[in-house]
Amino acid sequence: MTPHRIRAPWRVPGVLGVLAFLASATAALPQEEMPSDEGRIFGPLPIRSVDSLSLLFHQAPLDTATTLGSGKFRAELDLQYGSHENAGEGHGFSAAHDDEVLRWEIRGRYGLTDDLEVCLSFPLHFASSGFLDGFISSFHQATGLGPTNERDGLFVDSARFQGREFAGFPEDHMSLGDLPLTLKLSVLEDGLDPIGIALRGSIELPTGHTGDQFGSGRVDGGLGIVAQKTLGNLSFFGCADGAFQDNPALFEHAGVEVKPVTANAAIGVEWRLIDWLALATQLHYGEALIKNGGGSLLARERLIWALGAHAAIGDATTLRLGIMEDVVTGPVADVAFLLGMTMEL
Repeated sequence: MTPHRIRAPWRVPGVLGVLAFLASATAALPQEEMPSDEGRIFGPLPIRSVDSLSLLFHQAPLDTATTLGSGKFRAELDLQYGSHENAGEGHGFSAAHDDEVLRWEIRGRYGLTDDLEVCLSFPLHFASSGFLDGFISSFHQATGLGPTNERDGLFVDSARFQGREFAGFPEDHMSLGDLPLTLKLSVLEDGLDPIGIALRGSIELPTGHTGDQFGSGRVDGGLGIVAQKTLGNLSFFGCADGAFQDNPALFEHAGVEVKPVTANAAIGVEWRLIDWLALATQLHYGEALIKNGGGSLLARERLIWALGAHAAIGDATTLRLGIMEDVVTGPVADVAFLLGMTMEL
């Protein structure tokens, strides 16, 4: 089993520097006052970890601090495709991943009142050996953001403790995941108040198939706060959430303990270049999920950097795309891609 990779120490401050660069670069440009129309602010990229371990548990994405308004409906579709290659063992744990995972998510948002909205998501997960091995190897060789060894195109997705498997997707199989249901309450409004603030709470319903490890079989959830501040053609976003989870049956059978509460946080910047086009960059942190994992690969934090763009197509439709890379060694995607669309009715 090949050792897991070690990240260079300059990557974390380097990624944080990207956020500072966007702010300083636009500060030097002439600023025009942007209208207060919410449609001109696209919002963060709705990314999350797409490995077989993380997808079992609730992760609240970075979001805006605004709500739709009473009676309004928004449909969102996102395809997130992640390629993984890592392996390691220690503290009784062993993990091997050489696969590609697709998360296909349809979300519906509805404004219950002017300040309260509800969001229901329908995620589908699919894992395979994939087709990106050559591209990922070349991307890592060109950028230095990951291992440069040639990938063999074989499918491996397994996490074990004391020889007992507790996480890992089957090959070439698609299934419904657990369904997140979220309420978001706007407390302060960006533009009218010094900063936009929203509170949110979620439950994740156990609809995923536990036999194929697409679902946890437990009701998970989370509570958090979202902040937003717009300055000219820049919008800054941040969130902090606590996720609550219980041990899935396979984890209990293998003797693996999941932390009952974990912390997640994210920050992001949106830079509107012109009226219909914006760039976005984000940094997402997630606390390690495994309680008794020691320093094993499966018990490490998640730190993901994303870079993407939004493009408005007409008044009610937006397209988005992005690329993500894990910044520290952990059980997350080497590289992941996002393609999404939003339609507001």
